Amino acid sequence: MRRAGFPGLSVLAAMTAAASAAAPNIQMFGLTSDQRLIAFETRATRDAFGVGTISGLDTDTRIVGIDFRPATGELYGLGDAGGVYLLNTSNAAATLKSRLTVALEGTAFGVDFNPTVDRFRIVSNTGQNLRVNVDTGATIVDLPLVYTTTATGVAGAAYTNNDADPNTGTTLFDLDTDLDQIVIQAPPNNGNLNAVGKLRQDTSADAGFDIYTQIRNGETTGNFGFAVLTVDGRSRLYEINLLTGAARKAGSFNREFQVIDVAAPTNP
Repeated sequence: MRRAGFPGLSVLAAMTAAASAAAPNIQMFGLTSDQRLIAFETRATRDAFGVGTISGLDTDTRIVGIDFRPATGELYGLGDAGGVYLLNTSNAAATLKSRLTVALEGTAFGVDFNPTVDRFRIVSNTGQNLRVNVDTGATIVDLPLVYTTTATGVAGAAYTNNDADPNTGTTLFDLDTDLDQIVIQAPPNNGNLNAVGKLRQDTSADAGFDIYTQIRNGETTGNFGFAVLTVDGRSRLYEINLLTGAARKAGSFNREFQVIDVAAPTNP
């Protein structure tokens, strides 16, 4: 039996296949520090274009993280005052969906949907660890992120196997920008962090992380990690080896885009 939160054989097989294969060229969306939504292909980051400036926030002053919801294929954003928004990928208009019942703590946040239970995971650089029903805003406070002491550098989070099948196992990976490494959060609700390996890049906290799941004929054939890291003041896209944590540069963004998070589309 696969222990909840740890990679099962099917997950490891998909990650191993991904680690040995070139990441596919896909369209992704990015969030910039000046609150623009951008779109780009992973092999042509310099051709990234602005979708629009995010509009329609209620009480919140900015979006701090984005992710696609596997159950619906829609793009969601988290506001700095706890609002959960649907984001229009054609014009960046935000529509308030719900609001967290717990205040956010931190200055850098990682957000990702758990594809097996359709809950929005939120982690922060203070060790905050939340899961949210985005339809109602109901928020569960899980145990803080920890190594042997509280983890204070987590700025990104991503689940594997984004296929919207509740019977498929999933693993939660985090990006720690203090220690410049990829970790597995297992069990996710307990907040325990286990190092996978170093990025081999020195990034600031302006970083984001997501995993693209490749599905063929209804079966997951690979999980590919992508991260936007700010290195020497410049936003760059990296492919992340989920077995070693190593980051390989995929491309740089034009200087007009200071990208702080990325999201890979899913198919419900």
